[in-house]
Formats: sequence, structure tokens, C-alpha cells
Amino acid sequence: MSDDQLLDEIYTKMAEEEFHLPVLPDMAVRVREAMHNPDYSIRQIARILSADQALCIHILRVVNSPLYRGQNKIDNLQDAIARLGLRTTRQLALSLVIKSLFKTKHILLKKKLKSIWEYSTRLAAISGVIAHYCPNYDGEKGLISGLFQDVGALPIISMAHKYPALRQGDNLAVFIDKFTKDAGVQLLETWQFDEELLNVVKSREDWMRDPDSKADYADIVLIARLHSFIGTPKFKQCPRIDQLPAYRKLPLGKLTPEFSLWILDEAEKEIKQVQSDLQSV
Repeated sequence: MSDDQLLDEIYTKMAEEEFHLPVLPDMAVRVREAMHNPDYSIRQIARILSADQALCIHILRVVNSPLYRGQNKIDNLQDAIARLGLRTTRQLALSLVIKSLFKTKHILLKKKLKSIWEYSTRLAAISGVIAHYCPNYDGEKGLISGLFQDVGALPIISMAHKYPALRQGDNLAVFIDKFTKDAGVQLLETWQFDEELLNVVKSREDWMRDPDSKADYADIVLIARLHSFIGTPKFKQCPRIDQLPAYRKLPLGKLTPEFSLWILDEAEKEIKQVQSDLQSV
């Protein structure tokens, strides 16, 4: 079978949603089940999380980051959970688990995974800041939404281990761009994530989406993604920001058609700090 025929076969598999989905690790399953159980207290949840030292360090680092911190520094897990809330703590814990899946021994794929994770943390930080500045929106939800939008790249890279033709030339980048959304939706449905996060994944680069008159977190991530492309070749392929339905819905008076988002310029230090916190896990 030629490489072209093999690529056609892989394309067909992906088009039919035949992805090799990674299994949600045991710690993530325990965290999700505990936080969905109304009988569990914050103390009990903290005990579960404390079994993973890296997870504890991650949560404490993030809760004291610019996007989350209050007047006093938090140095224990129970107080961190109380400040973040169960939903955000659960999603932050799962984000660390997701980071653990961004690993491979293959040099080319390792480089690609690193690049995707770095971009995801950048998108997460920008999304979090935009949500933070929008009245009635939650910075934590914005951050998690941005972090998860490209998670569908994982199954595609997993397939590249099995099919060397995917690793040739620009094939991997093309397939990731084409199928990340579909793979991400299938992955989050398999992992039983909520509809709000699924909508974020479904909306990836769907610039003209307009399902409702009220903005949602998918709209926030769309604006963040457009801003993240500034200065890159992809930016030229995007519509003007004032053409996006999300632009008209979000209460950001400083957002201009000239693609200058004042709050992000002002908050660049904050964005870099949040991104650094996420990348250091």
C-alpha cells in the first residue's frame, strides 16, 4: 500500500470517528466521581487529591496565581478547594491529568505535543483573562475552556505512532487541523464531560457560530483564539473580529475591529504568569 493510499485509509477512519481514544487515568476518575457525589465534603475531596503530590502542588500554584488569588496566600489544599470551588478544582485536577497524556518517546511527536500544550496554555491564559474582565463570567471557567479546546489532538497523535505516513512532511499538521474538533468531542463525550465544555470543543475555529443571543464560554475562547493568532500566518485566514457574532455579544468595550484588545495588552504580564503556572505542572 502506498503512502497516499494509507493516508486515504487514515482519513476515512478519522472521518468515521474511528479514533484511538486514551483512557481517562484512575486519579481523574476518582476526582470526577468524588466531586459529583453530594455526600463528599471538601475535606474528603482534599484527602483524595492529596494522594498525588504533583496535583496538590499544581492546585496550590494556580490558586495563588494572578487570575485566582485573593488578599491572602493559600497554603493548604482545603482552603484552595474552598476558594476555587468544586467544579474548578475538578477541572484543574483533570487538566493536570490531561498534561500527563501529552507524552511520547518519539522525537517528532514529542516536539508536536510540546507545541500543542504550549499553545493550549497560551489560549487558556488569554481565555481566562477575557472571562475575568467580562461581567458575569468566570475567569476560571474561561481558563479551563481554553485549555481543553485542542485536546482532540491527542488521539490523532496517538494514531501517528501506528501509521508512520502520518509523520511525513506536513501530514500530521494537516490531520490535526482537520480532525482535532471531532476527536475532541468524541474524547470528552467518552470521558463524560459536561455540555458546556463540549460546546467549547465543538466551536473550534467556527468563527460565525451564533446559537444564542447570549455569549457563552465558547465565544470567549473564539475571541481568545483569534487574538492568539495575531502575528502568525493563520491570522490572515481569519475573519475581521467585528464580523464575529461573539464580538457583538461579549461586553468588552475595548475590543476593536483593528484587532487590538486593550485588556490583553494591559494584562500581558498576567497572561504570561498564568501560562507559566500551567506549563510548569
